[in-house]
This record gives sequence, C-alpha cells and structure tokens, in this order.
Amino acid sequence: MWASLLRLSVRSAGVALGVTLVVLGIGIYGLVHVQIDAVPDITNNQVQVYAYAPGYSAAEVELLVTRPLETALATVPDRVEWRSISRMGLSLITMVFAEGVDLYRARAQIAERLMALQGQLPAGVQPEIGPPSTGLSEAYQYVLVPREPVSLSELRTIQDWLVRRTILEVPGVADVSSFGGYVRRWEIRFRAEALDRYRLTLTEVEQALFTTNQLTGGGFIEKSQATLALRAEGVWRSPADIRTAVVAVRGGRPIRLVDIATVEEGHLPRYGALLRDTLGEAVGGIVLVRKGENTAEVIHRLKAQLSALESRLPYGIRIVPFLDREDLIERLLHTVSQNLIEAALLVIGLLTVLLGSWRAGLVVGAVIPLSMFFALGLMSLTGLSANLMSLGAIDFGLIVDGTVILVEAVLVRLAAQPDRLAATEKAAIQIRQASLFGEMVVLSVYLPLLFLTGVEGKMFRPMVLTMMFALTGALVLSLTFVPWVSARLLAPVRSRWAHNLHHGLQESARRLLRWTLHRPWVALTSWGLLLLVGGLMFVLSESTFLPELEEGAFAVETRLPLGSSLSQTLTYCQNIHRLLRERFPQVFQEMVAKIGTSEIPMDPMFVESADLILTHNPDTAISRTALAESVKATIQAHYPGIFISIQQPIQMRFNELLAGARTDVVVRLLGPDLDTLAKWGGNPG
Repeated sequence: MWASLLRLSVRSAGVALGVTLVVLGIGIYGLVHVQIDAVPDITNNQVQVYAYAPGYSAAEVELLVTRPLETALATVPDRVEWRSISRMGLSLITMVFAEGVDLYRARAQIAERLMALQGQLPAGVQPEIGPPSTGLSEAYQYVLVPREPVSLSELRTIQDWLVRRTILEVPGVADVSSFGGYVRRWEIRFRAEALDRYRLTLTEVEQALFTTNQLTGGGFIEKSQATLALRAEGVWRSPADIRTAVVAVRGGRPIRLVDIATVEEGHLPRYGALLRDTLGEAVGGIVLVRKGENTAEVIHRLKAQLSALESRLPYGIRIVPFLDREDLIERLLHTVSQNLIEAALLVIGLLTVLLGSWRAGLVVGAVIPLSMFFALGLMSLTGLSANLMSLGAIDFGLIVDGTVILVEAVLVRLAAQPDRLAATEKAAIQIRQASLFGEMVVLSVYLPLLFLTGVEGKMFRPMVLTMMFALTGALVLSLTFVPWVSARLLAPVRSRWAHNLHHGLQESARRLLRWTLHRPWVALTSWGLLLLVGGLMFVLSESTFLPELEEGAFAVETRLPLGSSLSQTLTYCQNIHRLLRERFPQVFQEMVAKIGTSEIPMDPMFVESADLILTHNPDTAISRTALAESVKATIQAHYPGIFISIQQPIQMRFNELLAGARTDVVVRLLGPDLDTLAKWGGNPG
C-alpha cells in the first residue's frame, strides 16, 4: 500500500498538490477559528450557587440558607464534591462535577431543585446560579474614571444601567460583576409620634405601600370604533410619588406617607469596595467570558463596544482597564511565534549544512509551516485553544524527522542514479518502512499522556494532542508532498565541503564505536556517572509542577485582623498605595485594590480582606521575583499586623476555584467540634 501511494505521489502532481491544498485549507480554517488564550484552562467542572441574606449572621445563614440549599442540591447526579461558605449576609456553594458532564445540563438540574425551594428560605432570600465561567473568565477588569466630580452612587448607577447592559450585549460575555460604589435605594424613616397620632402600625403602612405601588389592568372598552385599554397606574416613578402615596384614611382624610415619615436617598449594605491608586474609591466591573469562548475575540469585540459607548457616557467618563487579558495573550503569542520562527530557522539552517543542499533545506523547511497549519486546523475542530502550553511544546526536530530521512535517502540515490523520478521513487519505497516505524514510535511515546486526568490532564493533554496533530500532518506530507517536490527540486550534492563533512562525521563515529567496543567499562562508567550527576541535580534543584507564567501584574492579598471594618480596610489600602508609589516610583502602571466581594460573589472575601492588583511596567529592570519580595518586605515593615501573600491574578484565581483557597498549599481539618478545629487551625504548633 505504501509503495503504491509513494509511486502515485512521485508521478502524479494532482495527488501531491491536492493533499497539500487540503492541508492548507484545514490550516486556514484553523487560523480563523482557533481559540486563543494565555494558558490552558485547568479549572474543574463546577457550578456555583449563591444567595444574599442581608441582616443575617454567619450562623443564621448556615442554618437557614446554606443547609436547605445543600439538602435540595444533594441529589444532583454526577457530583464529585462540593464545598460551601456561610458568612454574614451571604451563602456560597461550589459544586464540582465529573469531567465530561455537560455543564449546562447540570445547571438545569440545579435550577429545578432551586425552584422547589421557593417558600422554604427566609423572606427576600433568592438563590442564584453563578455565570458559566472558569478560572480564565475574568478576562477584562476596569474602572470608571470621570473627568469631573461625580458621586459614587451616580457612578454605580451608570455602571449598572449603562455600562453593564452594553457589555452584556457582546457575544461571548457570560456576565459582568459590578464592584465598588453605592447601590442607590430610597429609605423611608418613620416618625414615631406621627404613627402614634394616626394610630398606625408599621405592618399597616407596609401593606398600604405594597398595595399603592402597583399597575393593575382593567381590560378594554370599545368606543367610537376604537379599542381603549383600561388600567390603574400607581407605579412609583420618582421620590415625590413615594412621598405622596396614601397609606391610610382617618376621618375621611387621606394620610400620605409624607405626613408620617421622610423619604431619603440611601444605599444597600456594602460587602466590598474598589480603590484606585491614591485617588480614593472608584467604581468598576469584572467582565466574565463564557466557558468555551475565544477569549481574544470576545475582548476584541468588547473593546469595540466600549469605545463606542464612551462617547455617550455622562461626565466625560472613560473606561480604564487595569487587567486586560488581550495584552497578555498578545505578549504570549509574540513570544511563542518568535521562538517557533527561531527554532524553524535553526532546524532549516542545520539541515542545509548537514545535507549539503539548500534545496533539501527548503523541502524540509516547507513541511514545518504546513504541519503547523494542519495542527491548528485540527485544534480548532477539536476545541483546543492555542496557548503557551499547546504551541510552546512543539518540537520541530521530531516533526521533520521522517522528511529528513526521506530527503537524505533521495540525495544518496541521486548520486548514483541521475533520473530524478526513478531515484526518488526507489529511495522513498526503500526507506519508507523504517521511517514510518520511527514516526509511529514517536507518536506512541505521547499516548500515555492522553490518559492523565484532573488538573494534569487538562494541562498536558492539549500539548500532547497539538504535537500529535503536527506529527500526523508531517507524516501525511512525507507520503505525498515531499516525494513529489523532491523528485522535481532536488539535485545531486556536488559540494566538496559537504562530502568532506559527511565523511569526517562517519569516520569519527566509526572510530568512537570501535574504541568503545574494546573498552566497555569506559562507556558503562561514563553513563553511570552521568546518571548519578543527573539524579543529584534533580534532587538539589527546585521542582515545580509548571513554570510560572509572567502575567505582568501582581495580586497582593492583604488581610487585616478579623472584624476590621470596611472603612479601616480602605484606609490601610490607601496608605499601602501611597507607600508603594513612594518606594517604587515609575514601577507600577496601575494600582487597584479590590476589597471584599463584588456583586457576583465568585470570590467571597470578607471586608477585612483585599486584593491589590499591581500592574508593573514591562520595562522595569527589577526581576519579577525580586520585585515581589521587595513589595512584600516593604508592606510588612510598615504594617506588621497585616497578612501579605503575593501571587499573580490567574494563578490566584486557579487556586481559589480548584481548592477553595488562594495559596499553593492547603491544609484541611475535619471534625465534629468547631471550637476544636478553630483551636488547632489557629495554633497548629
């Protein structure tokens, strides 16, 4: 079969060029549709359910909200594990499902069980399902920067009713979590003496207000050949409508709300705040990309939408990002592309020198981009993303191995047989079986990695599949395109220096082999010493699961003593920003403190906790590790009572979603007595 295919490829341009065009077509499709991201998404298959319960303590939230939710969700199938957090005013349950489970089917089953809970939870508590996002979904985080003074309440209103709604229209966006500012509401403050004078209770007034604020339909009537709709409109449209609402009738006189109370502007209880640099509080948002979407394309569409929106925003508001995944993706793609191009040129240059023919170097070099195109096309068809791991691990030496063997065999045959077609045909058929066996061996080496599961599987499987796709493309080309182009482009090597180089290398290899065969103890001792040195270096060197990605920003977790107020945390974060500006001038481009919890509590922090997002200048001469240590030492020297942990945004988010904690090492204590767990957890020694 292989012989017939090779003969057909050598003799027929239609077969070779047809296969090449198919490979190019697959590659072009991949270039257009392949998903692009920074790193593989290693987040497990999970769904978050949260419920706000204002006014309830952590113990009451656990008893009245979290436990009923856990009971209702316990029967959801394919659940691997779950964890819950009950804090003052908030309940959050994270459910992890088995890999391969349809996430949207799991969300539908959760929604069914939440509907059955209606009436069983405290009044005003409404559980919600978190957006279908992952650890890489927080792709764009921004703050609103007005050109003229404006209140935080007004900024938050603009964020929720203008900016957020516009962003939700962008295809691929799962949700927007607003952060900071005050959510405006109208508060009614009663006068006790007025209630007593009119003999009214709060329950009566509340019922009257609910009855007043309604829109009731009354059907329709036909008059003068026209249909007129009837309705009783009582919906409040302004604070004046609230004040003039009738709450009772005494002695035939209507009692309005303004007679017994005042209506003032207030805000909902705050569970978090946003702080920008040394400028004070700000309002912003976190854009969440839907799971499975092309992050680069979504951000590109988002920026176009925001650019059009800025001209319509009041107060000259600008939308300024402090974390932009597109910048990271562009830097990674530039790095990967540069490395791939340099590696390809190096391989082509070495092969040209070793084979002694620039034509042979071109034939081998043509296989590299074609096989890469083929791999990108299959990546797009299988849903794999192009990222640092999947593209950075490609080995061009392995990819062109079969092509090099074939081209060398053709060059050797051409030296004895000038007929290109006959020489190429004989050389390809003669060497193909051995070459194919070698390529199959290389492919089989990667197969065990496909059976990795969990985080390891999500991290390494895209890399393995990408390499296997590229090897498959190279194999197809070596059976079709390479024999055809070799028969028409290659010529006998007439360079004397190339002949001398080959002869010298062969003679050196023979001498070394003969010398080693007569002294086997030298070879065994040498390999033993190399093995010993390698093992010693492995033990002494630092080991890590994966090299850390240079994200271009720090996520500095700060935690004040338990029970600290939101205002105190704001003061400390503001002071830390000033301190970093003084000690590290021109180093940090943006400094934003995310305190507490955003509107969608994907990361439910207490108000005494904050994440300082420090975007550092890429031209800084200080290394990332040294800068992180300097920042940590500076903060601890001035504020010794604050816990400090420095990571990177994506790294910290992965830790939070995978283990429910933000650090690389997590210790879990299990037991029936909460006091004992708190004792051992606080004093492990």
